[in-house]
This record gives sequence, C-alpha cells and structure tokens, in this order.
Amino acid sequence: MGCSSVVGAIDYDIFTEGVDLKEFLDDVFNYSQKGFINLQDTFESMYTDSKKNKPIKYSVTDIIGQSSAIQSLRMQIGKISESNSTVLITGKTGCGKELVAHSIHNLSLRCKKSMVEINCAAIPESLVESELFGYEEGSFTGAKKGGKIGKFQLADGGTIFLDEVDQLPYHIQPKLLRVLQEKEVTPIGGQSKPIDIRVIAATNKDLWQLVQEKKFREDLYYRLNVIELNLPMLTERKEDIPLLANYHLKKLNKQMAKEVSSISSEVMELFVNYDWPGNVRELNNILEYAMNICQGKVLTIDHLGSFVSKVIENHVELDFLSQSPLEQVRMKAEAEAIRKTLELTKNNRTLAAKILKISRTALYDKILKYNI
Repeated sequence: MGCSSVVGAIDYDIFTEGVDLKEFLDDVFNYSQKGFINLQDTFESMYTDSKKNKPIKYSVTDIIGQSSAIQSLRMQIGKISESNSTVLITGKTGCGKELVAHSIHNLSLRCKKSMVEINCAAIPESLVESELFGYEEGSFTGAKKGGKIGKFQLADGGTIFLDEVDQLPYHIQPKLLRVLQEKEVTPIGGQSKPIDIRVIAATNKDLWQLVQEKKFREDLYYRLNVIELNLPMLTERKEDIPLLANYHLKKLNKQMAKEVSSISSEVMELFVNYDWPGNVRELNNILEYAMNICQGKVLTIDHLGSFVSKVIENHVELDFLSQSPLEQVRMKAEAEAIRKTLELTKNNRTLAAKILKISRTALYDKILKYNI
C-alpha cells in the first residue's frame, strides 16, 4: 500500500462569532434534555420517523431552580437516565414526582418508546390486575372479544410510571414483583410473555413504614427501591421561589391570554416567607387564582384572596378554651396576629400593614398598645 500525507487544509467558519457557537451548543443541550435528540444515537437515527412528532410532556428543562438541591437533582437525573434500573421517587405532595419521572425517561435511550403512566390510586381494586397485565378472550365473564393488552405490554421497550405505588392492592404486589424479577408478564387466562420495560415508581408515603405495618410487601419494596430519588420540599429551597413564580407567571399569561408583567415585591416577600405545605403545586394554584383576579400589570397582595389570612393563621395559635373574657381573647388574637405578621415580613411595617389591611398609623398605635 502506498503512503498518504496531508498536503493542505481548508478552514471554513460556520460560526463567525463566539456567541453564535454558544447559542448553537445551548440549543443542542436543550434539545437533548427535552428528548428531541439523544447524543448517544448516530446522526442517522436522530432523524428516523420514530423520533418525529413524539410528544414531550415534561423534560429536565422544566425543573426550575438554581438552588444546590435542584442542581443536585438535575445531576442525579442525568446519571439515572443512563441506567435501566428501577427508580423509586419519593417526596411530599406537589414536589414534581411526575415531572421527574418524565425527565428520566426523556433523557434515556428508551425515549423513542412510550412512557405509560398509571395512577395506582385511581384504578378500582377489582380492575387493577386486568388494567396492568391484560387478559385473554374468554378468561372471565364480561371479557372483551379478542382480550385486552395490559399497561405493561403497552410500555414494552419503554418505561412504565407507577404513581402512588403505595396504593397498589396487597394481592397484586406479588404479580408486580414477578414482572420485575422475571421480566415477563402474564395476562389473565394467558401465557407468560417476555417484556422489556423500565419501572419508575413514585410515592408521597413512607414505604418502609408501610412495610412495618404489613401494608406493603418487603420484597417488593427492595425491588422498587434500587435507586431512590428524594425530591426536596419547596421550603427547603426557598431561593428558587422567585424563579418558580416568574416562570409560572409567564406560562399562565400564555394560557390565560393575560399580560401580567410582574409580581410585586410585597407578594414575593410573602411567598418566600411562607412554608408551602403543598409545595410547587400550591404555589401554582395561588398564582392561577391571583391571575384570575388581577386586571392590571402587577400581582399585588390584593389579588391573593384568602391566602394572606391563611399565612397568618398558620402562624397564630389561639386558646379559645381559656377562661379569659371575650375582649381579652380578641386582644390576644390581635396582638398575636400583629406579632406574627411582623415576624413573617421581617419587621417590614409597611408590608405588615398591607397584609393586615390597616393603615401604618393604626399599626404603630397597636404596636405601642400591645408593647410589641
């Protein structure tokens, strides 16, 4: 064979400026995270029909926040997506478990296939087995002609998401365990069939506590809990609240054909100092309510309705069983409400007066009266 050597080269600039290259790379990164492309694919496979028009419900770019907890969560999702192991997502109501499940699927090599969602609490107990595993024709009275394919078979090659898995009936749990162990599913009245799925489960309960109470099988718990992903509560990442609030404000503007440009500093301060037991879902609900009330460009305390009183009530404890006369109970409640509102607003008296719907002068008088 003859030798070859480089005798010249052509330098062709696709990007004339550094900012163009950055924008291109940002687009590639975003499309990858949304599941439109997978950087582990060949370029040819990126454009196959199986990828075109695939609906993306949620992706990792929908996880809003810059707190260390959220940055760590995104990194974990990136690592988890490369695996086929079962994932158990835990966290309180409203933390975004469904969003995280979709993000894992859409970053994985299974993203070309379906992600089938099952809310275990929403299926009547008598139908759980047939919904999950399907059935053959004639397998029981009332069975449809031709039988029915179960959710697990529909997810073959993709991912199945078992939301509220703690609600799965106890007698069905051994059958789920077999699917996880043997990688096969058995329709009612039929033969076992091999299946290739990844299972992602989610719960807002303490599954181990349910195991101790004999309400959840221990062997299934260990099969589901191969990789545990615990989602932070909103109160644990309060620095993300302004980002979340403004992000959802923009989404609601589009959905509701509104033009609300901003959230007042008083409202944002109230948001940041609230504990949010319902987490991100509760924040979204409060914003949607306020957007319905707001007719201007800025969301203010006047648009929050009963939320303001709820914030104060959560911070005020009253003993109406005491022997104090009614006037003393009223004064005690008033003083406590003022004290807690000042604490909530970090002694911002102007904001406290707005929340309490009294003038600043009246607030000062009451502070002196109650020696606060």
